[in-house]
Amino acid sequence: MLSPSTSDLVRKQCLLTLRELYVDDHPMFGPPEAGRIVAPYVAVRKNGVSWTNFVNAIFDEIGDVPADNCWMVNTLQIKITAPKEGGGTQLCASVVKTRLIYFLTHPTADSWQWLLAGNPDEPFDHWCGRGLTDSTTGKLCVNGFKHGEPATRAINEDRKFCKRACRATCNGHGTGHKCVFTHADGTLKPCCMVEDHLPVCEHVPPCVPFVA
Repeated sequence: MLSPSTSDLVRKQCLLTLRELYVDDHPMFGPPEAGRIVAPYVAVRKNGVSWTNFVNAIFDEIGDVPADNCWMVNTLQIKITAPKEGGGTQLCASVVKTRLIYFLTHPTADSWQWLLAGNPDEPFDHWCGRGLTDSTTGKLCVNGFKHGEPATRAINEDRKFCKRACRATCNGHGTGHKCVFTHADGTLKPCCMVEDHLPVCEHVPPCVPFVA
């Protein structure tokens, strides 16, 4: 099976996975409940809380971009809410968008437990180094499909020292996965993605010098 080449194709894959998990009675589905990561498959109201609406909202914000790019958004988490007695809503749980996308594109029991735990010592290892909000653009990458995987805190910290380098000098940080080098808008830096040498850059904007 070919790997999806754009974020919009990944959206379709995620929605299909949701449907399959719903048919299999996965524990992620149910009415929102305080302290639990559960939500309906589809919402009672058009814009209500549901996994389908969450996925569509994330990918609407990303837009249709190449799967290899950073998928830039403004906020890291989705919030699962429920009606509160007396009116208004209450926050039941939060889910990191990157972890949700990773789970829906790698729907195993282990990746579900990793999503549930939200353990800071088992972070998503962002190969692009753009998992935190950029101070200039106010955006961050949530590409849980092609820009990382669950890892240890040590690996995640070590990768930060490679952010301004290139693939020719990246050692993979003990994972076998070399870093992904992108501009602040999330597009790839082609010269920095060459595996065995750093070419003379003629791109606009330039891949080098190594600016964010």
